[in-house]
Amino acid sequence: MERQYNNEPIVLVHSGVKGTRITATNKMAEKAGAVIGQMLNDARAACPEIHVEQSNEEADLDYLTRLGHWGMRYSPMVAIDGADGLLIDIAGCDHLFGGEQALISDFMLRAEAIGLSARAGLADTPGAAWALARYGRGQDLIAPPGKTLEATIDLPIEALRLEEKVLLLLRRLGLKQIGQLRTIPRAALERRFRSREAASSVQLRLDQLAGFIREPLVPLKEVALYREVLSCAEPAIEGAAIAMALDHLLLRLEHRLEREGLGARALTLTTCHSDGGYDGVSIVLGRAAREPDYIARLFGERLEGINPGFGIDLFILSADRVEKMSEAQQSLAANSLPKDVIPLIDRLMNRLGAEHITRLAPVASHVPERAQRSVPAMGGQVMGEQVPAWEIMVSRPFRLFERPEPIETIAEVPDGPPLRFVWRRLTRKIIRSRGPERIAPEWWREIGNGGQGPHDNRQSLLLRTNARDYYEVEDEEGTRYWLFRAGLYGVTRNGDAPQWFIHGLFG
Repeated sequence: MERQYNNEPIVLVHSGVKGTRITATNKMAEKAGAVIGQMLNDARAACPEIHVEQSNEEADLDYLTRLGHWGMRYSPMVAIDGADGLLIDIAGCDHLFGGEQALISDFMLRAEAIGLSARAGLADTPGAAWALARYGRGQDLIAPPGKTLEATIDLPIEALRLEEKVLLLLRRLGLKQIGQLRTIPRAALERRFRSREAASSVQLRLDQLAGFIREPLVPLKEVALYREVLSCAEPAIEGAAIAMALDHLLLRLEHRLEREGLGARALTLTTCHSDGGYDGVSIVLGRAAREPDYIARLFGERLEGINPGFGIDLFILSADRVEKMSEAQQSLAANSLPKDVIPLIDRLMNRLGAEHITRLAPVASHVPERAQRSVPAMGGQVMGEQVPAWEIMVSRPFRLFERPEPIETIAEVPDGPPLRFVWRRLTRKIIRSRGPERIAPEWWREIGNGGQGPHDNRQSLLLRTNARDYYEVEDEEGTRYWLFRAGLYGVTRNGDAPQWFIHGLFG
């Protein structure tokens, strides 16, 4: 495809080690004699008034990619083909446009309306469609189903997407059409080539053209299994029209998901504009849902970011991720969040980003600093880990320090917490306390490989010296602290006295 600029001959060129060659032309330049691949000096000799612009491959690819997204109005399976083409798999989509011929006509009219000259070919295989689009003649650009070979038999060998050196050898052999190649036995064709690789490339392209070997199509965007399309009789330019279109699509999508017992976890609304542009907004949900009103509220402010330009003539709503919706009563399910919290989390995720909204989930460890980890707010429990049963039976501070902070104790009591302690240069007097709660270390982490087992004497001593006695204490001002003593009196390492730490605050 090529962009028509003005009513003057224009060519795009690329400068290489062998000189400057033409990479693209408009129709006026073609009429003046300019040909793609021609040296620029030769073209200027035939047409001195030709206008030259340097090609920009990166910008061309960006525009082609945007055009590919615009082409998703016809099918979700759209792939980039080289530097100037699109491959669109319209299987199961043509009836939405009144048939194959109507679909191609609609595409050509829209391409012309946005300033593009294009050629289109339709066939059972990507290779045949590519050949018809570039080398088909007249109106014979659609190969009837099952008639791919008949539709391409008269096309030149250039339509096989072969390298120039292979094409040159085929021409020297007098083979100029695809039909001539197909009549030659494979063994005989291979003997005509000096290189087995060259012969294999010809056979591969012939098999791809006929459909004997499938060509993978890598779409620009992962194809959503659940997709609803709404075309507009008149381009929509107002926000109210966009919201109405979304409501209509959500109702249709809900019916499909409900029939299969599914709910959406991620959705995208794509708008195709009459000027060739496109736009899209996406949302994510913490739990599978399909209620139109609820999902429409999540789209909410994001719809304001859609710029309709000269008008939107097609809306596409896709459920990018779906899950089975459980009929279980969520409020009684293990690890479930309160029902009224889920909408808040959904709004925060779509406003701030799902990766920024997390919560603490329990982990199977009795050591406080290892007993929780940060997980996505609606991501659920870590697979393979069981929530400790004691987690709901013991109190834990609202604020747990990442690392326990040492404190100075005054008037220690061997079997209880200190009467006073100094933390961050301030002395606190304890008026009431509760405890102790003894937490032993995880021997499989703390013990090295030198022990003979969990019950040998050296390991038992290490467990006792590393044990922590936790106390919940309150000072005169009503502040509650979580303190612990590391080690036991008389059995600490090197005979040192146990050390005291503060590990958290209750409120």
